[in-house]
Amino acid sequence: MSESAKSGCSRDACGYAKVSFNSGSSSTPTAITAGGTTTTISSLPSVPNKTGYKCVAGVAQWANGAQTGVFKQTVPSVATDTTNIYFPPSQTGGVDKQLSLAYTVDQTTLFKPNTCGFVVFPGYASRRSSATPYEGSTAINVATLPLNPAPPKCANNRAIVSGGNGSQGGATMYRTKTAIYLKGLTAGSINNVDYNALESKSFQNLSACGAVNINLKKLQPATIKANGITYTSATMPITTSASVQCDTTDFASLQADKLYKLNSDTFVYKTSDLTTKRLDIQIPTVVNKKVPVNACGFSAIPALHRAEGFTAIDRVTINGSTPYTPTTLPLVANAPQCVNGTIYTPQ
Repeated sequence: MSESAKSGCSRDACGYAKVSFNSGSSSTPTAITAGGTTTTISSLPSVPNKTGYKCVAGVAQWANGAQTGVFKQTVPSVATDTTNIYFPPSQTGGVDKQLSLAYTVDQTTLFKPNTCGFVVFPGYASRRSSATPYEGSTAINVATLPLNPAPPKCANNRAIVSGGNGSQGGATMYRTKTAIYLKGLTAGSINNVDYNALESKSFQNLSACGAVNINLKKLQPATIKANGITYTSATMPITTSASVQCDTTDFASLQADKLYKLNSDTFVYKTSDLTTKRLDIQIPTVVNKKVPVNACGFSAIPALHRAEGFTAIDRVTINGSTPYTPTTLPLVANAPQCVNGTIYTPQ
């Protein structure tokens, strides 16, 4: 690529302006424009270092004949050479004047395709660069390319382009594995979302006979899931508290690995494994979340547990609606994204 840069330099007492650069640098110019004249550096005549040109008391001294135009002088170094470019008084306008210069620099930067398979050259989307990019050995004329204010983006290894209205296959409500999508909403509004979920609670086994006391403190759940089995509280018979005491024959006769109900919020689980230290149960609960509508007018309502996604038993109520079963909604592999108020649709 070719990149232009501008700077200025002052003249010496003889009226010559000098600009220096590191010959081994990637920013070394290939051409310099001064006073409207562009000079290719490789074609300049060269004078010897130190003796080729010197300015003594305002008089130019030459070792091998005076130069009337632009010339160069190479100063060798152990690390890398320095090249001095001198511009004569005819181009500089006299002593102690500022000369404006424009450099043309050949720089090579390799850009690899992203995970979506396309290459992005930074700066060219807005035409802020004057450099010429190449595809292989073919130059790309940036000025003739169409200007796209919302170019493709690469998200999750998939190209997304601006456009669309947020629907997928005509559906205004659909899901991915981890979120429900709703379109046609008012940007900036809030969705009131209730998740019917299972809340896990843990109880210690404090007895020597395997009786785990479960006090749900006035929750009075409709169902309880213990050790993989779901019990419906309303249909469970009442067991007297005397029957679940370790030293009674009633407790000995009770079936093991089963939940027993003492009242609407107190239960006992009898485990056959006396080494059990803790019992986890799950009870229904409602989790409320406020989910905003994005600037594009659609909303992504995440699964309650993102890592697990939606399950067949999940129910979601949105803004007081009839509960939805997320797993029955249309499933899409890639949902649209909202970037600065613009909808990007997966390709």
